[in-house]
Amino acid sequence: MNIFQINRSDIEDRFDPPYYKDKPDFSKFIKLSNIAVVKGGKRIPLGMSYTTEQTNYLYLRVADMLDGDIDYSTLNHIGNDVFEILKSYEISKNDIALSIAGTIGKVIFLKNIPQNNKIILTENCAKIQIKDTSVLSQYLALLLILNITQKQIELNYIQTTIPKLGLDRIRNLYLPPIPPLSVQQTIVDLYTNAQSQRKRKLEEAQKLLESVDAYLLSELGIELPQEDNSLKNRIFKVSSSHLIGSRWDCSSNKNDFSLNSKKFENVKLVDVVRINPSVYFSLEIKEITFIPMEAIDEIYGEITDNYKKEVSESSGFTRFMQGDLLWAKITPCMQNGKSAVVRETINGYACGSTEFFVLRCNKNKIDVNYLFYIMHVKKLLEYATNFFGGNAGQQRVSKNFLLNLEIPLPPLDKQIDIASKLQEIQNNAKQLKNEADMILQEAKQKVERMILGE
Repeated sequence: MNIFQINRSDIEDRFDPPYYKDKPDFSKFIKLSNIAVVKGGKRIPLGMSYTTEQTNYLYLRVADMLDGDIDYSTLNHIGNDVFEILKSYEISKNDIALSIAGTIGKVIFLKNIPQNNKIILTENCAKIQIKDTSVLSQYLALLLILNITQKQIELNYIQTTIPKLGLDRIRNLYLPPIPPLSVQQTIVDLYTNAQSQRKRKLEEAQKLLESVDAYLLSELGIELPQEDNSLKNRIFKVSSSHLIGSRWDCSSNKNDFSLNSKKFENVKLVDVVRINPSVYFSLEIKEITFIPMEAIDEIYGEITDNYKKEVSESSGFTRFMQGDLLWAKITPCMQNGKSAVVRETINGYACGSTEFFVLRCNKNKIDVNYLFYIMHVKKLLEYATNFFGGNAGQQRVSKNFLLNLEIPLPPLDKQIDIASKLQEIQNNAKQLKNEADMILQEAKQKVERMILGE
């Protein structure tokens, strides 16, 4: 039953029912504005932009707020002229950033800012500064990630095309009573220790993932040349008879990359794989699987979500079959490694994004799982960018890249062995990541019980 009652005295400055349904008892809580100052960030002025020069001035965006931390080396730089205009929006050590537009509710506690660097905060974040010396900034950051606080944030933002959370709504967030400083520090230490454990697990997982390409290339006897960006190496000659198709741009004709094996036969991809094969549905099939680009996990090459679609609705989408390999051709999905084997479908068929190349293996010659790892090699993805076409915002890899690509072709049983080993490495990495996430989740639950006295 969705009908409920509340006292008139409990009604605040809003009248939407979801805000009051199952609302916790905040009678003993305090408002954020009692202990902190909330200010907004600022966008870069119209007509101005980032700089490619290394300056002491950095710009913090929501996209830079990853896993509760910031990698300062990846932040965009701004020039002194931009900083002078935006300097009143600087965010400093021990301040808290809370994302308030698009992706809402991310929380970052600013620490370890590189010496002499100054950071400007995006307009899509709020800056929260402690004004009560009896409250630790890092403890407040913890309060903001509690489920009870995040739920308030969820109920308070405006549901528009781009969800937004107003600064006034942040100031009116209810927080649990603040314990003595010694208790705050104990809770902060507990959570910080869990973050450190999680970070170590994630680093182990990342090392395993980074070993995938090295293992594959070693097993295939492939030695990639060292990168040489000297002027001498950037100047080269090519015979007109070797020009690729009708393309005359330098990047697509400089042949400084190959997957040629010293151990096994090398073949053209098109000799063992069909590219974008036709798919026809029989009249008996009414429903198929739908796989959009966002359903593909770019790290593990898995399809995370399957949707249903009527065959009659599949017109205009790319069609494929169970067992096919999907390989993204558009930027930045291609460089990010959005590729996956279609393992389960409704009635054996599916459709999806038009930005996929579909690769169908000759099962007597090449294993699709082996092909997945070949097509996921980081250096291959980097090389494929040389075959981009289209405008700057919608660049896609030309089919010529696949038509001219050569790959190693070990015996089928060797391909299966290699793919099996690589899958094992990925599974171990995934297990470490799950353990890392569990460590932090359990710590968060423990912290929440300590704070709420449960």
